Amino acid sequence: MSRNREKKIQDKKENREAKNYLAESISLGMCFGVAIGAVIGALTDNFGIWMCLGISIGMCLGIAVGQQIKK
Repeated sequence: MSRNREKKIQDKKENREAKNYLAESISLGMCFGVAIGAVIGALTDNFGIWMCLGISIGMCLGIAVGQQIKK
C-alpha cells in the first residue's frame, strides 16, 4: 500500500512540474511575440495588428515548445 501511495505522489509531482514548464514557455513565447510584433508594427505603421499577431504566434510557439519539454 505504501509503494502505491509513493507512486501517486511522485506522479503528481511530475505532472505539476510539466505544467510549470508549459506555463513558463507560454509566457516566454508571448513576451517574444510582443517584442517582435512591436518591431514589425512600428516598421509597417500597423502596430495594433502586428501586436495581436505577435502575441498569438508567440503563444502558439510557446505551447509547442512546452509540449516538447513535457515529453
